Parts: sequence; C-alpha cells; structure tokens
Amino acid sequence: MSKSVTPKIARWFLFMQQFDYTIEHIPGDSNEVADALSRVGHVRRILVSDARTEQIMESQKLLSERVRSKCEQEEGLFIDEADMIPLSSESRDLIQHIISDHHNAVVGHGGYATTAHKIRASGYVWPSMYKDVADFVRVCPICQKIKDKKIPKAPKLSISVEIPFHTLFVDTLTISKEEEPEKYVIAVVDAFTHWVELIPVESLEKEVACSALIPILARHGLPEVIHTDGGSQFCNYLADHLWDTLRVKHHVSIAHHPTGNSTV
Repeated sequence: MSKSVTPKIARWFLFMQQFDYTIEHIPGDSNEVADALSRVGHVRRILVSDARTEQIMESQKLLSERVRSKCEQEEGLFIDEADMIPLSSESRDLIQHIISDHHNAVVGHGGYATTAHKIRASGYVWPSMYKDVADFVRVCPICQKIKDKKIPKAPKLSISVEIPFHTLFVDTLTISKEEEPEKYVIAVVDAFTHWVELIPVESLEKEVACSALIPILARHGLPEVIHTDGGSQFCNYLADHLWDTLRVKHHVSIAHHPTGNSTV
C-alpha cells in the first residue's frame, strides 16, 4: 500500500480484504445507467419506494390543511410546489430515521449544514429540520470521536496608550549580510506618537542591545512599558536587571505572532 494513502482509504482497504471480489473498470461512456445512489435526483424515489411510504403518509396526515392545499398528490404522497415531500415535525421516529439515512458511515458524517442539504436534495422538508439535524449531529458518537472541535479564537486586544513614550515597541532588523561593521538595526517605536528611533549595531549580543537602548531612554525619559519579542537579546538576565533597575515593565509578545509587536 502506498505511503500517501489516507487513514480512511487504509481502513476501507483493510475492511475489503475479508471479501473475495474482482474489480472491473467500466468507462463512463459505457456506463450510461449509473448506480442510482450516486445520483441525488434518484435518492428520493429509492427511499419512498420502501416500507417507509406508509410512515410518510401517516406523517402527512398531521400536516395542516393550508400546507396540503398547496400540494399535489403523487402516488398517495403530497408533493409541494418545489417538488419536496413535506413532513410533520411531530413524526419524531420518521425524522430520526431520515436523518440517520443521510448521516452514517456509508454517506458520510457531514456537519449539520451538509446533512440538511443532503436531506433537502432527497426531497424531504419539515419546519424544524435544521434544528433536528443539528441536534442529531451534535450527539452523534462517531462525530464526537473523530471530528475536531472548533475552539473559538480569543478576540484580538489592542494596546491603548494616552501619553507619549508611555509604551515603547522594540525589535531588531537585519540590514546587511555582508561583512560590514553594522549589520543590524534596533528599531524603537513609540505606541502613542509612532515616533521611530533606529540604532545601528554590529551584533545582537545582550550587552550591545541593552547599551543601545540607554541613550533613547535618557533622551525621551523612562517609559512605563517596553514591549519586545522573545529574542535572547531582550530576554536575558542583563536585560531583566536593567528593567528592574529602571522600574520599567517588560512585556513579551507571543511567539510566531509578529503583529503582536505593533508596527515595528
């Protein structure tokens, strides 16, 4: 078996090994009468042609006169103007069976919208269909095991600053890979005024980075907060000692989220 085979195909392959069969390919132009199950338009005829017809008739007896007056009868069943078979929401057993026919291991465990679309494509409709399908899918044991739960993302929070040089965003940039004395730039941006200070440096060692920030702090005053990424030039014992000595709060942005360091 190829290494690129998905886990689902691998399970199908293992399941089919218990049978003795021969696979024959039929070209599309020679297969004019395709399997009806692969044609959505035929699904309703297949489902209605079985013993469930009586259940559908019993369900339609519960429909209001207003609904039935807008339908035409076809082989004992009421068909509305959209060529749909209306059902009563009170027929709970029938509804559960219909939903199960469109949400199982054969046709797939789709979400509630996909399952509801399959049901409508089969020609069934009832007032609480989307709610019933959502409730069915929500408690489906297979979906509980294999479906990924979509955890809502936390809202993005903006940094609110009301005075200049209260919060500084600091980051480093590489400006040259050649053998030049100064290959890096430490960029400092004020969160309120967006004033930019650029300090060229020859390396990103902790001593160089901390020394480069001191003239800016002396020129503009000490900020309340300095916001950096988690680079080793800003997160080390020397930088921590500098922040503690100056009584400046040091905030670190989340890894792999460069937008968290503002406009730097």
